[in-house]
Amino acid sequence: MLSWCKLALPPIAAALSLLSASPAHAAGNPQLELCNQLPQHLGEQEKWRLKQALTESFPVRYFDTLSRVRIEETVNEYLLGPQAGAPMGGQGAPKIIVPAAFLPRQCRMLLLQAYHLSGNTRGEEKVKPAAQACIRRGGGWASCLDAAVTAHLAQASPVPWEPSDADGLTIEQFLANAPWLSVQFLMAHEAAHLVLPKQGESAELEADLLGLQSMISNGTLPIGLLSGFATTSLIDEVVSADLHGSSACRALRSQQLTKRLLPKVLLLSVALIKPEKFRAAQANSDLSDSTSLLMAPAGQCTTYSPGRFDAMERDLDALLVISKRSVEAVNAGTPYDLAAALDAFSPGTPDGMKWKTVMLFMSAMRGSMTGSFDLAGGRQYLAKMEPLFGKVDLTSLAPNNYAALAFLRAMSRYMSQPAGTSAVANARELVARFNVAQRYLPLDGPVLEMARVGVANKDLAAMGVVMAALSFSLARIIAEGCGDPERMMKPFVAINPAMVGADRAAACVELRNSSIASQVKEFGWTAN
Repeated sequence: MLSWCKLALPPIAAALSLLSASPAHAAGNPQLELCNQLPQHLGEQEKWRLKQALTESFPVRYFDTLSRVRIEETVNEYLLGPQAGAPMGGQGAPKIIVPAAFLPRQCRMLLLQAYHLSGNTRGEEKVKPAAQACIRRGGGWASCLDAAVTAHLAQASPVPWEPSDADGLTIEQFLANAPWLSVQFLMAHEAAHLVLPKQGESAELEADLLGLQSMISNGTLPIGLLSGFATTSLIDEVVSADLHGSSACRALRSQQLTKRLLPKVLLLSVALIKPEKFRAAQANSDLSDSTSLLMAPAGQCTTYSPGRFDAMERDLDALLVISKRSVEAVNAGTPYDLAAALDAFSPGTPDGMKWKTVMLFMSAMRGSMTGSFDLAGGRQYLAKMEPLFGKVDLTSLAPNNYAALAFLRAMSRYMSQPAGTSAVANARELVARFNVAQRYLPLDGPVLEMARVGVANKDLAAMGVVMAALSFSLARIIAEGCGDPERMMKPFVAINPAMVGADRAAACVELRNSSIASQVKEFGWTAN
C-alpha cells in the first residue's frame, strides 16, 4: 500500500543533520550505543521483515520469485553489502546473502554522516586514512571501515536532538528505523537481479533503478541509502571496483533519480492519501543533493543517460495536474470526474502506467469507503470504475494494493448480484474470490492487528483491510454456518471484543440469521 510519507519534506542534507543526541549521559556516546544495540545477527524476525519489504514493495508480477527468496547471513569481512544468488540449474530457492552485523554498521554510517553535516565533528581527517591504512595492511574491507567509523564516533560529542524536526520521532525511534532504509534498498538491488534478465554493467544500472523505484514508490526518503554509499566511498581508492562501480558513482546515480523524481512521487502520495495536506506538501517538496555528505569525489562514472527519465517525468507531471485538480475540486466541494481524467491519460512509460494504476486503485478505495459496502453510492462508484481496470497494468501494483483492489472488486460483484440468487451461494463465491486475493494480503494475524491500530489513526488503508476482513468473515459465516464459532468470530473479536460478547456461538448464529434476513429484504436474494 502507498504508505506513510513525510508531509514536510526536508532537504536530504538537512534531514541528516537533524540526527543528534538524546539528553546527555554520564559517559560514552549514547548515540553510538544505540547503533551498537541493533541486532548483530539476523534472527528469523529480522529476516521476515526484510523479505516482507521485498515482496511488498516490488510489483506483484515478481511475487512468485521473491516469495521464494531465502535470506542467509555470513561472516565475511570483505563483504560490504548483500549478494544475490540464483538457484543453480533452476534448482532450489533463490537467496540473498547478508553480511553479519550489517544493521549496526549501517547505523554507524548514518551517524557518521549526521555528525559531519552538523559540523559537530569532521571525519575526513580520521576515518578515511584509518580505514584505508587498515585495508592496505590486509584487513577486511567491511571490518576496517567499520572500525575506523566506530573509533571516530566514540570520540564525538553529540548535540541536542529535536523531535519536532523529525515528525516527533525520538532519537531511539529514528536510529532503530533509519538503518533499515539503507539495508532495504541494498536488498532490493539484489532482488532486482533475481527478477531481471540482464547481465553485466547495464544490469547493475537497471537493478539500482528498480531497487530505488521500489523504495520511492512507497514515499521513502533515501537518507540512509545515500549515507551508506557516501561512507563506503571513503575506501573506493583501495577497493577494487566491480560491476556495481564505485560507491561514489552509486551515490551519484541515486541522486540522479531522487532529485528529479522523488519530490513528484511524494506529492502524488500526499494527493492520494492525505489530499488536505497537498498544498503544504507542494511548498516543501524540494530535495537538495548530497554534495555536503562526507564522501570521496566521484570520478568517471557510468550514469543514466541524460534523457533516461524525461518520459517518466512527463508522466508524473501529467498525473500531478490530474491530482491537483482532483484535490482542488474536493476542497471546493465541486464535482470532478477523476475516473474520466485517468481514462483519458495515456502514459508514455511503464512507470506512468504504474502510477495511473495506483491512482485508480486509491480512487476506488476512497470512493467506495464513503460508508459501509451496502451503500448504493459506494457500489455505483465501483461499478463506474470497473471498466477502467481492464485498461491498466494491475500487475504493476504492489501485492498488498493488488489484493486490496481484488477485495474491492469482489465486494462490488457480490453486492451487485441480482434478485432471486441465493445468499448462501453468493457468499460462497465471495469467499472463493477473497481466498485467491489473500495469497498477497492475508486478512488475519499481524496484518489484521496492524490494521486495527491504523483504524484508530483514521488510516485509509487500515480501514480498507478491516472492512475486507469483516466482510470476508461474515461471508464465511453465511456460506459455512457456525459449526466452529470461535474460528468464525475471531476477526470480530480482534476488532471489538465487546461487540461479540462471551457467547461466541450465540453471537455467530444471530449475526448469520440477521445478515441473511437483511439481504433477502434489501437485495431480493433467497435465504437458502
